[in-house]
Amino acid sequence: MSLKAFHLVFIAASILLALGFAGWSLMNYFSAQGSRLDLVLAIASAVVAVALVFHSESASACAACFGKSDSPLAAGMNWGIFSLMGVVVCVLGGIATFFVYLAKRAAMTAPPASQGEMPDSTQKA
Repeated sequence: MSLKAFHLVFIAASILLALGFAGWSLMNYFSAQGSRLDLVLAIASAVVAVALVFHSESASACAACFGKSDSPLAAGMNWGIFSLMGVVVCVLGGIATFFVYLAKRAAMTAPPASQGEMPDSTQKA
């Protein structure tokens, strides 16, 4: 799959997501508890969907789609991708570290298992 086709697939998915959100917001607006915010969100989502339809024409406007990979635009795009990947790795590493910390903290505060026999609650006194 070429980069242009990959880009077009994600633009189409974004259009469908925006239209689905617009429909959901309109359903909420016309329900008994609908508010003006639901109508604003529906209109904004529909505008985004229309803008994405017109954006799909420019899917081949980048240097990677035209094949000129030695241009400054392509180098900047590569640095941007690597920077964002670094941010994602740092955030996910922080989340993983937090859960490891929680697991260790929970293990430290867990009550010790009792050495004695547990009373049978089914016996009558």
